[in-house]
Amino acid sequence: MKLNLILRKVFTISLLLANLIGFTQTQIEPYLNEIKTDSLQSYVYTLCSKQMEGRETGKKGGKTAANYIASIFRKIEIDSVGYNGYFQKFNLTTDSLGNTDKHYFVLDDSIHNLQAQNIIAFIEGSQHNNETIVISAHYDHLGKRNDSTIYYGADDNASGVASLIEIARVMQIAANHEIKPARNILFLAFDAEEKGWLGSTYFLNNLPDTLGSILLNINLDMIGRNRYNDNKYDQSVFMVSKGKKRGYYKRLIRKSNNSNHNLSISRYPRPFSNIALRSFSDHFVFMKKGIPFIHFQTGMHKDYHTINDTPDKINYKKLTEFSKFLCNFVWEVSNTGRKLI
Repeated sequence: MKLNLILRKVFTISLLLANLIGFTQTQIEPYLNEIKTDSLQSYVYTLCSKQMEGRETGKKGGKTAANYIASIFRKIEIDSVGYNGYFQKFNLTTDSLGNTDKHYFVLDDSIHNLQAQNIIAFIEGSQHNNETIVISAHYDHLGKRNDSTIYYGADDNASGVASLIEIARVMQIAANHEIKPARNILFLAFDAEEKGWLGSTYFLNNLPDTLGSILLNINLDMIGRNRYNDNKYDQSVFMVSKGKKRGYYKRLIRKSNNSNHNLSISRYPRPFSNIALRSFSDHFVFMKKGIPFIHFQTGMHKDYHTINDTPDKINYKKLTEFSKFLCNFVWEVSNTGRKLI
């Protein structure tokens, strides 16, 4: 009798552990196939169209791009967390340039009092709605020259925005079926990154109270190409991270590497890892605020910040696989029983 009772208890505990381990993956996995290559390609090509004029902050093309992203969020009926039309609007001033020490090639340095706008969408957590995971990607780029030469910015950073939009769309589909993350997930398309991370700076200085604590920033910037345009990097995605629970996040990523043969996610290659850590994109602003981050990128290439960064050169298969990975990764982090604060 006692042996049978012990065996029954062991079986019950094993079943419980199996459910706990597999819960989040089982819940979101059926929705991962909703992430479509065609959708990602459509977003990138639209963001890189002549109508967008290179998406420069404060200019007509930048505003058109902002309206396009917001229109998708509106169509999928995702929450705007109190922002009217999904827009967090702010004015740029020349003083804002003091927020950065990076020196990107900006086509027009006259930014005084131009209006910029971050685009923000939100899925409220079902259990820990005082804790938030932020997924970010900047949508602005370098605009166009006076001779109408357009800097399309397909990899920098229409690729990151496309992944952001598609993950938001799929997670909202799941939420509509009552499959909701335990923690809040904020989807944030930043403006004015190319001007010196001004969109992310404004956001972090003007946080809505409803977010509670930001546990993690996952920043996507240039995730659509192969490093050096080399086919040997056809499945490569690079990451750099810093902050509390970094070891836990890395273990989750290694777990994904072991099960996903379509991607290889590894540390950002030296010497660029230190550059990426300190001054590469919007995650730097989160780091300065003491907020943990993971920055994903697929590597530098010769078309960076040139007119040759066009949508036909994006590796859409890799962008699709990465978006599926990230959707599952965010879900697992959101639903973990671990204390992340």
